[in-house]
Amino acid sequence: MKFGIRGRNCVVESLNVFVDITYKYPRWRDRNRAKPNVRKAWDAFEARVEKHEETHGRISREYARSLEKKLKTLFGRKSKGCKDFGKFSERRLKQAYVGYLKRQRNFDIREGSARSRIRRLQAALLEAN
Repeated sequence: MKFGIRGRNCVVESLNVFVDITYKYPRWRDRNRAKPNVRKAWDAFEARVEKHEETHGRISREYARSLEKKLKTLFGRKSKGCKDFGKFSERRLKQAYVGYLKRQRNFDIREGSARSRIRRLQAALLEAN
């Protein structure tokens, strides 16, 4: 992040927010020993889990873009030696982060409902076994 002075304000001149996401999924050893219906149920469940995790990733990337935009609007007063910059930014960033966590949590709540696709696939996998 690079700061500068614009008029009477301390401002963010430039910054880049990066998100680096790594997805790790379990591997099924001896898959060929399982019954075909169990493998089919697993494949459907696994595909949905990947989609679920990728949605968490999308939410995170959207948050990063939003955070970058918010940071670029922050300022402090030159007359105060830019010391008030932190006060303004801390409050706004905290609000943004709380919103991000709420979005992630709400997504998990929806996905965890008994009628969600992932829960139905999980039940089908357990029944197939």
